[in-house]
Amino acid sequence: TEFIIQYRLSKACDLLANSIKPILEIATEVGFNNLSNFNRQFKTYYKITPSHYRKQFRKTAQSPLNS
Repeated sequence: TEFIIQYRLSKACDLLANSIKPILEIATEVGFNNLSNFNRQFKTYYKITPSHYRKQFRKTAQSPLNS
C-alpha cells in the first residue's frame, strides 16, 4: 500500500510540474478517488500542498538561468 501511494504521488508530481491540468484531474488520473485524501497524502510526503508544489516548480523553471 505504501509503495502504491508513493508511486501515485510521484506521478502526480510529474503531472503538476509538466502540465496545466487541474489538481482534481491529476489526483483522479493517478488513482486517488478523493481530493481531500490526495491533498493530505501529498502534504504528508512532500510537506507542501500540491498547489504550492506546482507554484514552487514554476518559479524554479522560470529562473534566469533557464532564459
